[in-house]
Amino acid sequence: MEQRFKPRKHHIQKRTLLPTMLAAAWIASASGCGDDTPAAATTPALNGCNDSDFIDRTGSSGNRTVGFGGSNGSGAFTYSPKCLRVAVGQTVEFAGDFSAHPLAPGAGPMATDAGTAGNPIPRQDNNSRSSIMVTFPAAGDYPYYCVSHYLGGMVGVVRVR
Repeated sequence: MEQRFKPRKHHIQKRTLLPTMLAAAWIASASGCGDDTPAAATTPALNGCNDSDFIDRTGSSGNRTVGFGGSNGSGAFTYSPKCLRVAVGQTVEFAGDFSAHPLAPGAGPMATDAGTAGNPIPRQDNNSRSSIMVTFPAAGDYPYYCVSHYLGGMVGVVRVR
């Protein structure tokens, strides 16, 4: 006498129905489905700078120097501060060794987001200068990077408001 196993359809359906309903409820809550509250507007990160990362130096006495290569408290391969906020018309000093860390405007040589058009940061390649002063005449996000070390994260942004 051979016994055969016959799955009971209603039993299998009950087993899969509860997990399916729980998964659907979780997906709906995670996606904000049913919530009429608008999501907070955030700017996508540019050169690794999120909205909360910017150091505010818009005040009249704020230190607006971006150091690099060990200058102004920076690491050897970082900008400090990396994410800087200034006011329209203010000037930022970039201080460091441009021959070791050539400065360029933009998010990188192959980046698709170059920030705001008209980036006033000039390209500095292989020269003996140790600092440059850059005035920002218009509001926007102005990214910059080290030509030699951008792949290692030597990038930054000046946000002008």
